[in-house]
Amino acid sequence: MTVSPHPFVAKFEDELEARRYSLGNDHLDVAETLNALALANHLMTDNQNEALRCHKEALHIFDLRKGGPDYPTADVALTLSDIGNVHRKRGEYNDAANAYMKSVRTYRLCGMNDEHPRVHSVLMRLAQLKGFMTEVEEEPIETEPEPAEKESQEECPVSLEQQDHCPLSVGSVVVAPF
Repeated sequence: MTVSPHPFVAKFEDELEARRYSLGNDHLDVAETLNALALANHLMTDNQNEALRCHKEALHIFDLRKGGPDYPTADVALTLSDIGNVHRKRGEYNDAANAYMKSVRTYRLCGMNDEHPRVHSVLMRLAQLKGFMTEVEEEPIETEPEPAEKESQEECPVSLEQQDHCPLSVGSVVVAPF
């Protein structure tokens, strides 16, 4: 049992431990719990470092399924949006914009247009960053496992970095990678 200063964080830590034990480290339910733990850290304890670590680990689990029938594209987009929120809270506006742009592109892969509430919400957060950003260079979100795990990982045919690099727009505001 985990001892954490916040009961919700402790609950999710215990759930994560149980799911890892029963399902393995790379199960989608483990990723779901990691995202819940990340949100608890982000919103309830203000532990942004732990929130970012959990979201990135969840994203790595999702990425293991690229090209497969169980690839959770909408969950990937939501996780990228949450990563953007953590970066925004930390004052890392360029990193936040990068994650938000990837989130929108991934939502679009799911067939969601800019009027969809989730896409619209991310586009609005992206537009709000405009005054804080200097230069945005789209870089991959780091989801690489530790070196020992990396050798067993299969290459995925399509990555988020290979998506269309079209500019994103909200009304008259256009945000594009420089």
